Amino acid sequence: MHTSILNQRVDHLVEARRLLYEQEENEEVINRVLVKYCLCSNDAYINRTGLEYVYMKEDFIQLQRLIFKNAVHPNLKNRQWAKVYQVLLDYRNGTDAPHLLLNRLRAIKTDCTELNVVITFAKVPLYYTLNEYGYIGEITAQKKDVFQSIKDPMIRKNLYIRLRESLFIYHLKRNEVIIARKYAYKLTKYHLKPERALRIEMNLGLSYIFETYEQGIYHLHRAQTIAKQNDLHEAYQSLSDSIIPFFSAHFKRTEGISTDTILGQAFLHIAKGEYEHAMHILEQTTLNNPYLYYLMGLATGERDYFIRSYDCFMERRSNFFFARLPLQQLKK
Repeated sequence: MHTSILNQRVDHLVEARRLLYEQEENEEVINRVLVKYCLCSNDAYINRTGLEYVYMKEDFIQLQRLIFKNAVHPNLKNRQWAKVYQVLLDYRNGTDAPHLLLNRLRAIKTDCTELNVVITFAKVPLYYTLNEYGYIGEITAQKKDVFQSIKDPMIRKNLYIRLRESLFIYHLKRNEVIIARKYAYKLTKYHLKPERALRIEMNLGLSYIFETYEQGIYHLHRAQTIAKQNDLHEAYQSLSDSIIPFFSAHFKRTEGISTDTILGQAFLHIAKGEYEHAMHILEQTTLNNPYLYYLMGLATGERDYFIRSYDCFMERRSNFFFARLPLQQLKK
């Protein structure tokens, strides 16, 4: 099967996938063969568009190999595509600051429509990290024109997924929860790779922090299961030690919940009414974030902490959703 597919001439990866489905039903096998096809093909178009396919499959070791192959390709377009995906990989690995990565993307000048769209979407996580959410709104305003200009069906589908994920987070931070969930639940219908599926379930769970414990913890536990089953140790630890304890303490559902994090321990003590113990823990930290100020407000009852928390959420993070935490206390 592998040899017959790899030797066939196809115009794009969707066609290659169709040929594979005629002989193989296992999704993971198909993905592995297509990744190999992207690396082995002598077709310049398959090589460069394969970068998007391998990136979305979260096979980052093979992605780096494919980046190297495109980086030395005689075709200028391939070398430019390689630069874009090297930025995405460097962002994921934390090897460069977001503003420097943005500069690298801005330096790429091309008349290739598809590449310009790919560059547009590559900037999205960087602007998120810099808390500059207006960029997402700009993409939304022109998304119809953007997607009509993409001819490759695989790239169009992948960018739709990425856009929906971006819009989910964007609308959640803007406190437009119903709109945000609409995008999130559409995403859960796709066969997503673990890291992306985990992020969606985690944020979907947190979106219920002002509504219902049961619905929120359901999605957080789903995220935890995805992390455990796929050996995503850092994400599993974050969910277990920080996110789930914080969410549970907010609803005062502390039975069986434990954590080693300072903020998590303090919030659990607050949920139990142990305010002095919580404040003793909080005073030992040098953290400077809105969640710390929020917890200090809960522990002391002092409005100034809630005001500082609210200002941090709004001015530093443009996070209208979690700004509701201190705002609720200020309205009491």
